[in-house]
Amino acid sequence: MLFAYLTGPEFRQRVEVIVRTFGDMKADLEEEKRVAARRWAKREKQIARVTENTSAMYGDLQGLLGSSMQGIPLLEDGSEEEPTALAQEPELTDDEDNPF
Repeated sequence: MLFAYLTGPEFRQRVEVIVRTFGDMKADLEEEKRVAARRWAKREKQIARVTENTSAMYGDLQGLLGSSMQGIPLLEDGSEEEPTALAQEPELTDDEDNPF
């Protein structure tokens, strides 16, 4: 009976459905990755614009107010880095037990 089942059309159809479903899942995952990458790129551009314009505004104010304006070290040294606590990104892991 087992041989007949394994060599019959019902078993083949079940395996085909499983393989097709995995293929669909992989395609969905790849699309989610592309969407996330586009969203991240957009957000990075927004952050860059805010940083650039904040630095420019600070420079304008320094030009107008001169030495009477208190300095902001993160803007003065030309560094676009955030303080360490804010700059840390969560680590992504391949946790097989976690589907998210």
